[in-house]
Amino acid sequence: MYPSGPSAAGYAAATQVATLLAQRPPWSDRSQPDQLLVHLAPHASDLLLHAAGQDLHHAAEHAHDGRLGAATALVVRATRIVDAATVTLRLLQHATPRDDHIVELALRLSGPTTSPGWRKTRHGALSLDTAVNVALTTAGIDLRQGLDPAQPLYRLVEAMAGLDLAARAWRDQRHTLAAGLTAPGPARSAPDLVVDPQTLFPSLAATHHSRARESP
Repeated sequence: MYPSGPSAAGYAAATQVATLLAQRPPWSDRSQPDQLLVHLAPHASDLLLHAAGQDLHHAAEHAHDGRLGAATALVVRATRIVDAATVTLRLLQHATPRDDHIVELALRLSGPTTSPGWRKTRHGALSLDTAVNVALTTAGIDLRQGLDPAQPLYRLVEAMAGLDLAARAWRDQRHTLAAGLTAPGPARSAPDLVVDPQTLFPSLAATHHSRARESP
């Protein structure tokens, strides 16, 4: 619940809201970076990814125990959280157009190899990938033959595919921001955009690619 009453004052004190807001430069002064957005975007994005990763770990546990409905609901929520992390990163587009090195630093802090939240999301996704692969094997289901929508695993696999798309959008947003830093102008190195695996769920992706190769 959002804090109210006495707890609201404690929340404001803990986050130093008034101090942060007072330090924001006026819109007319674009020579100074908006430190609030610069610091908020990468940290908030990382925190959201931590939450998504936690949901995916719980989803893996539910899938392992056969509670597929609960697993699906958690994957759907994790997808919305990753969407929010992507939107949060977009704040950097409005934070400091005249101070690109600060945006570059923020991107480094939210990179696939430097963001603890992204690592947690990846780890949770891999755990879920393993649990679902075991469930499919136990049920004798071969995804290369397709998955009947009436099967309990169908919605879970569909939700995982949706999360994969959301994760791709997060990566694309970072690339978009980085592209703005490497536009024509003084030579500079791009932020550390290490090639991240293109899917959160390698075993399901391998099955999809196998089906694609076998299709006439």
